Amino acid sequence: MAGCFASWKQMWTSQEDNMRGKRVRIGERVLLLGESVGEGASAYVRIATEEAPRPSKRKLALKRVLLQSEEQLEDVQLEIEAWETFARAPHVLRLIDWDIRPVKTGTNATTKEALMLFPLYEDGSLQELGGGREPIEAMQAFLQVAKALENLHHHEPPHAHRDVKPANVLVRLSHEGGTKRIDKVVLTDLGSCRPARIYVRSRRDALYLMEDAAQRCTAPYRAPELFDVASHCDVDERIDIWSMGCLLYFMMHGRSPFEPRADELGASVAMAVLSAKVEFPDEKGAGNLAAVGRAAYPREMKDLVRFCVNVDPADRPHIQQVIQRAEQVLESLREEEGT
Repeated sequence: MAGCFASWKQMWTSQEDNMRGKRVRIGERVLLLGESVGEGASAYVRIATEEAPRPSKRKLALKRVLLQSEEQLEDVQLEIEAWETFARAPHVLRLIDWDIRPVKTGTNATTKEALMLFPLYEDGSLQELGGGREPIEAMQAFLQVAKALENLHHHEPPHAHRDVKPANVLVRLSHEGGTKRIDKVVLTDLGSCRPARIYVRSRRDALYLMEDAAQRCTAPYRAPELFDVASHCDVDERIDIWSMGCLLYFMMHGRSPFEPRADELGASVAMAVLSAKVEFPDEKGAGNLAAVGRAAYPREMKDLVRFCVNVDPADRPHIQQVIQRAEQVLESLREEEGT
């Protein structure tokens, strides 16, 4: 069966290579496909424009996902359900339209593919933008992501994104005065989004959660309770709060706070995360920790990172507390700058 899957993927990939200039239908929409702008293990993203029923020159992003198993089909159905659940949430990317359809990948073989249509953010993600952001700019972006998570966390039942990281935050830049600054951000990739409250009651439950987290949650931004899951514990939406602390650090210094420690100690990212030690380049004892962009940031921003990155999930703040603290930091920065 594995060989069959590999063959299907090879044929589907070959088809994808020739999709530019082709037309694809999603319901009543007819889309003209343009250049490829991204790809993953079993997914491709292309620029698309709508030709019918409402012709437009607005550029969209069409994501095509090859579904080779029932598990992959179930995952994409859950992803689409999440997009639809949070369709009106501010600062969450909007799913415009979607379809799941059979696709021929060989002489007699038929599998399925998912098509998901989104607005296109041509300026890319925070990952591509990198660190060294100005303090006010970073705090404004941080608050927008926090307000996206507020919708997930306050839903009934509460949901967690589970993979908050720079690559999953799309940006729209302003170009005032010849300087590129973040104008708007949106949280994307709800493929990992699930109900947040997980009640682990056995070693089997713990191992399953660790394995699932390893597949869905990027290690340098993953909360410590997902690396070493106890056989009797509760996990909730505050796993995203840990990731938010790492995200703010990235906007300051271009990396997760736990990536340099893994390099410095010769240890795994998991060990660095479990140590929960956050160092800033300008602090005494940081050693040769190199800075990206500006070396020093206001103490309030550093305190906010550490506020989020609390190794004890029971003591970690909830999203409303993070938003309140972030708004206070932003107000203080604006007062200092006189804006």
